[in-house]
Amino acid sequence: MIGELALFALVIVAVMNTLVFIAHPVSWVTKKQHTFVTLTWSARLGAILSVLSLLGLGWLFLQDQFQYLYISTHSNSALPTFFKFAAVWGGHQGSMLFWVMTLCLWAAVISFARTMRARLKADTLWVMHGLIAAFAWFTILTSNPFEFNEQWLTQGRDLNPMLQDVGLIFHPPLLYLGYIGYSVVLALACGALMQPEFEQRWLYFAQKVSLVAWAFLTAGIALGSWWAYYELGWGGWWFWDPVENASLLPWLTGTALLHSLMASRRYQMMQFLSLALAIITFSLSILGTFIVRSGVLTSVHAFAVDPGKGIALLAILAIVLVVALGLLIVKGEDLKSQPIQAVTSRSYAVFIGVGLLIIATFTVFLGTFYPMIYELLGWGGFRLVRHTLMRYLCL
Repeated sequence: MIGELALFALVIVAVMNTLVFIAHPVSWVTKKQHTFVTLTWSARLGAILSVLSLLGLGWLFLQDQFQYLYISTHSNSALPTFFKFAAVWGGHQGSMLFWVMTLCLWAAVISFARTMRARLKADTLWVMHGLIAAFAWFTILTSNPFEFNEQWLTQGRDLNPMLQDVGLIFHPPLLYLGYIGYSVVLALACGALMQPEFEQRWLYFAQKVSLVAWAFLTAGIALGSWWAYYELGWGGWWFWDPVENASLLPWLTGTALLHSLMASRRYQMMQFLSLALAIITFSLSILGTFIVRSGVLTSVHAFAVDPGKGIALLAILAIVLVVALGLLIVKGEDLKSQPIQAVTSRSYAVFIGVGLLIIATFTVFLGTFYPMIYELLGWGGFRLVRHTLMRYLCL
């Protein structure tokens, strides 16, 4: 019964956010602003329901309900209690439910922002509703943690022994809180661009949220590095795993975003760059999620190797990039930034630092994805043919 109620709560979150996401543009056409209250209360209700859904899954783990496929493959009756609850986000399905819950919690936080202008707040919440709806439906349709086993089981397979560590309790939640915190920055950036006149006030809220998200992500990466160190050593597989590099990408752009937002807010500089980094940082967070769940790269972090899940995540990423970057291009001409006055100024130092972080991001991105691109383009076969021809010609 608990499992059905938890799934029902998740379905309500998906349906409610979808309907509100559709209703808000209708209010633009009809020039009725009643959806503002709906956006606010649906964000808060979604947070409550998503928390109940995750707690329901946790209760099923604690009660050893092995009739559920996800629980039977990630738990065992002999597993310690705290590991049973940590196993909620120890696999793909549970981690996606945690992702949805975190999105809902961040949206609820924005709904309580009293100093934000009504139009900016409404448009920001509208973007958040769209993201919540997308990931909620993705979880329900492709990654349902409440799916039943085909056979009734009395015992589970147990959690991966390498995951039975205190790091599992804190490392993934910290990463998700950081990753998804940047969704709020993306929503704020899109909300500012959607205003009749570009809203400078978004910088104040974006800087605060970026700092919190950056702190969570930094703590998550640091804890993961420590976990990898004592588990396998600094030269171990986990520390040099492609997914570890993928988690570093949004951290690098997030660090650049913090400094860019500071320059934009204090000196009215680098406005376009701040908006672009806001979009790119959350997109890189989705990209990291895609790597873990698509199986395109060999990784011990791989929760799933289903290409269907990877395609769905790529579709979400493509929509986010196309819509957000398209909005930035269309409204970019309205942005007014002050020029950097001197090479010795603080703003110039910030600009150089942001540039170095972007270069570092590109370097890590290339090193992480080059093997996959190399294989997809068939360059390995071309190199073999070329090597064979050269040997023949030399003879």
